[in-house]
Amino acid sequence: MKKGKIIFKGNFWDFFLKFIGLLVLSVITFGLVLPYLFFWQMKYFVDNLEIEIEE
Repeated sequence: MKKGKIIFKGNFWDFFLKFIGLLVLSVITFGLVLPYLFFWQMKYFVDNLEIEIEE
């Protein structure tokens, strides 16, 4: 079995500002954007993960 490291390449401030923006937008639209907010959170984390495999 190969071993590897999981590396997160995301940025806290990038995530925080986009999250706050989507949260405000969901309040303005009375919660219509809320499902997209949950989807976007998962997509952000998955897109910014890398697996470094050691041989």
